[in-house]
Amino acid sequence: MSGGLPSSRRSSFAEDAEHAAETFLQEGDTTIMLRSLPAVTTTASLMSVLGPSFIGRYDFLYLPRCSRHPHRIVEMAFINFVDHQDALRAVQVFQHVTAEEPSWSRTRISQARITHSLGPNLAYFILRFGETAVSAPDAPLVLDKGLLADLSEACRRHVNDQAKQVAREVLRREGGEHETLRGRTYQREPSISPFYPVFMEHWTINDTDELLRRVHLHELWFGSVIFRL
Repeated sequence: MSGGLPSSRRSSFAEDAEHAAETFLQEGDTTIMLRSLPAVTTTASLMSVLGPSFIGRYDFLYLPRCSRHPHRIVEMAFINFVDHQDALRAVQVFQHVTAEEPSWSRTRISQARITHSLGPNLAYFILRFGETAVSAPDAPLVLDKGLLADLSEACRRHVNDQAKQVAREVLRREGGEHETLRGRTYQREPSISPFYPVFMEHWTINDTDELLRRVHLHELWFGSVIFRL
């Protein structure tokens, strides 16, 4: 990143950025969301923006891609930091970049719906996209003390019942009138309580293994499965 702000403006900007970070990041929050990123953003470029001072200070970085156009990003990213102060400091860094770099002028930083910790972020990814998604090219990066870690192993270590519960609650709040499960959309009937999901298919599944896989995903997501025949 080139250029710079005059010292007086830099001081004022730092104070504004610190106040903005504290406004939307509540005490204990460690995960931030970046929206409207430049289309050329990569995980490497995000790491470069954070720089050496953040090595070992974040453990989750997810830059999702479009399902229909895998070569494109959806211009969003999610980063979890190891503690609240690191998250506040990162917000200030990204605020500075949005002020200085024209390509970042549309980018906005906000609190993520999964507000903290590695486990719930991983649980949310698995419950939303399925266990097989951990091997996808755009799967999240997990880092341990600054070194790239094995995603499957991280899921086994950190995705416990508590993490799943946090992720389920977020997914329920996001649900609205439609639930998306592995790329298929299920219409929720108004009379059905969101806490008693119905696993419904409008087509015939002849593959027993595929049916059991979907039941398993649905149970992970909601904690129960009810069939309507």
